[in-house]
Amino acid sequence: RTYFDLLYRPFLKKGNDAGYYFDDVNAKLNYKFSRKDRLYLSFYKGKDRLFEKSTVSYPAGNSNFVTSRNNQLRYGNQTGALRWNHLHSNRLFSNLTATYTRYNLFIGQEYESDNEYNATEYFSRIEDYGLTYKADFSLAQNHQVKFGGSYTYHNFQPGAVQYNQLDTRNNTDSVLKFSPVINSHDGFLFVEDTWTINPRWQLNSGLHYSAYLVEGTFYNALQPRLSARYLIRNDWSLKG
Repeated sequence: RTYFDLLYRPFLKKGNDAGYYFDDVNAKLNYKFSRKDRLYLSFYKGKDRLFEKSTVSYPAGNSNFVTSRNNQLRYGNQTGALRWNHLHSNRLFSNLTATYTRYNLFIGQEYESDNEYNATEYFSRIEDYGLTYKADFSLAQNHQVKFGGSYTYHNFQPGAVQYNQLDTRNNTDSVLKFSPVINSHDGFLFVEDTWTINPRWQLNSGLHYSAYLVEGTFYNALQPRLSARYLIRNDWSLKG
């Protein structure tokens, strides 16, 4: 956690508070439960926060009229991955990975006095769930084949506003979703071969199929790939 805001807070005027900080949490676990199997678990969470609070007192008759304001901006990411690495044989190994990611954005404004209160809050979020399988196969000494696929479920919540007002005349509490929640499905399959023709020539060829489904519309594409490398000498190469 950064602590710059903690250093200058004592110098702020009485009744005021403001600052900015961010914090991060990282964790990783690697567990080998057999000669051919490993499990990797990783987690990350990060948050940024900007805030400003102020309280003002005005003379009003025999007492004081007090108002306070509270503004803040928060955004952050969190992600987790669980990966299983399996050695099928000396020529084949694979990785199966489950992932989760989420991004949040929050903007809040709050005003309060002796006889009135109102607050406006804005929310936005993107959330993904994914599953990926990738394998490496040694077809021959000069042929290294990779293949696999992936699927991701996206949940987009572009924005919603919550408004709350309370005074001597009315009480309002409402949520306005000015953009709909959108869900989509994203996936691909691929296979590629790295062929070492001789010490100077290496050829990489592959085929990638991608698909995307959103709001009842399906998009897909077949995408071939081809690249080559020529080694002029040990420290010079040409690629295309």
